[in-house]
Amino acid sequence: MNRIIYKSLVILSLLGLIGITRGVLAGELDDLKAKLGDVRGALVAMLDEKDKAKQEELHAKIKKLTKDIDELLPALIAKEKGTEAKGKLVELKETWEAFRNTRDTQIIPAIYGGKVEEAKAIAGGVQKERFKKMSSILDELIGKK
Repeated sequence: MNRIIYKSLVILSLLGLIGITRGVLAGELDDLKAKLGDVRGALVAMLDEKDKAKQEELHAKIKKLTKDIDELLPALIAKEKGTEAKGKLVELKETWEAFRNTRDTQIIPAIYGGKVEEAKAIAGGVQKERFKKMSSILDELIGKK
């Protein structure tokens, strides 16, 4: 009888740890989603900003958020090694990298070069689709957690 109780307690403890781990991961995914939204918001604000000093402030914010995202994504992938979520996180990371690279090599240089309409076209086209894809992946992962 004591052995059955002991095994039951071990199983319940393990299930509790899994739940805590999933709760932590869900929090990290929520944080990642917020950072992605903030980085996109700063870029959209930069598109509409005429003041060069304010553009620089927004660009600095984008760089800081990008650094945070670039550190968070690989850490999440490592935590999810061997799980179904890892594949989705890798897909998210690849989409993020395409989003980031287009932003840094096309959109921001166009803004600084005075080609705001060109920058807006890219931001409202392929970048919008990439952002939707990242949001969708995160929603799916958060829903599973």
